[in-house]
Amino acid sequence: MSDKAVYGSKAWVALLGGLARRLLAEAGSPQSRFTLIERLLNAPADGQPAPPLEAGYRLDIAAGEARVRFGVGPDEVADAWVDVDYPTGVKLCRLTSGAALDALSAEAKEKGLIVVRGDVAASPIDLTALHDAIVPLTR
Repeated sequence: MSDKAVYGSKAWVALLGGLARRLLAEAGSPQSRFTLIERLLNAPADGQPAPPLEAGYRLDIAAGEARVRFGVGPDEVADAWVDVDYPTGVKLCRLTSGAALDALSAEAKEKGLIVVRGDVAASPIDLTALHDAIVPLTR
């Protein structure tokens, strides 16, 4: 996984899926179920999924497996749903966990550029570790 990909692109989502599978295996492949949807608002028109899907991805963890799909349907449900303004997501994906990421994230939430619904705490993988792992693979 030494290749880099543009944030939010189909190739980037594929890299994210590989990282999620690795983290799940490292966690002992727990059997819990969890779904995360991240929708990218104001994403560039090129590289968008085919309608009716919108920019973003869906991460499903079930039966000890992690699957990631490029694109988000308008009526999908998830344990946690994150809407993120694309330019803000690009900035976030340049920072690993720490004070700078926390500050940017808090500011973006205050401005409504990130909206989180549901609870990410139920995830059987460490989503902070997933974020940190995708940062060096993001263009």
